Amino acid sequence: MTVELLMNPTPPTLRADETVAHALHLLLARRHRVLPVVDPEGRFVGMFGVHHLLESLLPRAATVPGGLTDLTYVRDDLKDLRARVREVGTRTVGAYLEGRAEAAKGAGGGEADDAPALLRPGMPLLETLLLLYRTRSSLPVVDEASGRLLGVVFYWEVFGKLARKG
Repeated sequence: MTVELLMNPTPPTLRADETVAHALHLLLARRHRVLPVVDPEGRFVGMFGVHHLLESLLPRAATVPGGLTDLTYVRDDLKDLRARVREVGTRTVGAYLEGRAEAAKGAGGGEADDAPALLRPGMPLLETLLLLYRTRSSLPVVDEASGRLLGVVFYWEVFGKLARKG
């Protein structure tokens, strides 16, 4: 029993040149926390998700390791945050993947702190579930030789498959 039983072989994907607004629309419509980003040949580039959006809404001083935790001095009304979402929405998905793509090309994707964990075809089911547990994120299944995205193991789809009878 391998990862192929749990993965979605036709996941929604993003391209690095698509806007963050488009990515947000897909994330909301599909109710996913992250989506894979691929190049025109279908090679995996990275993952883009709600964490990137949240990071872009916060002051930089709060998102760096050991950063600020008290943001009471920052204006935080809904109108300002909506304007910030519109502003961020004009940027490209690729702007949030710098530093991630090169690390993702390595074995396991663990070369950089922000590189996504990668699943390989044939990975046993329990190892797949362990990585889901440890990373707390949906995971791409990537062919090691070509770098092509083969599918994604999404949390909700895993539980849907496991809850089915038969």
